[in-house]
Amino acid sequence: MNLTGALTAAIVAGVVSLVGAVLSYRSSTSSARQQVQQGQLNEIVLKRIKIYPKLWGITIFYETNWAFEENAKTREWAQEYASKLNNFNVEGGLFFSQDLYSAFFALRKELYDAIRETRPGEGITEERTKKIRAVVYGEHGQPGMSTYLKDDLGSYRAAVLQRRSA
Repeated sequence: MNLTGALTAAIVAGVVSLVGAVLSYRSSTSSARQQVQQGQLNEIVLKRIKIYPKLWGITIFYETNWAFEENAKTREWAQEYASKLNNFNVEGGLFFSQDLYSAFFALRKELYDAIRETRPGEGITEERTKKIRAVVYGEHGQPGMSTYLKDDLGSYRAAVLQRRSA
């Protein structure tokens, strides 16, 4: 083999080796990144498993059980409900998906609207209580906060965590 052929072969071998090294590096860093992300997602799901039942308990107590017990939904009910949600948000809000947080925010808005519209000791209008219930349970085929809670824990879909596109 002449010098030019040997030099060409060496350059080609070097380029192939370099490309292989770059591809190997990218593959290993991508794999490591995926492992770290999966670990973080697992931790988030574990935290959700711990805290979401508390939020579920608040909504069941103030919405479902309250209605079954035929308790009046008064201004004080709305104040107490909003207060419980606010206290929970300090501990658990960080772990909400965006869908859940949007529904949570809408629920608090409806409760604060009910408080503003209602005098102490008075009952909240039926229209407002229906809006509050719709935020929690959904209506007309639209999901409510309860659906998002279950979604985030994997109950209603295969993907356990919502991922925002870049």
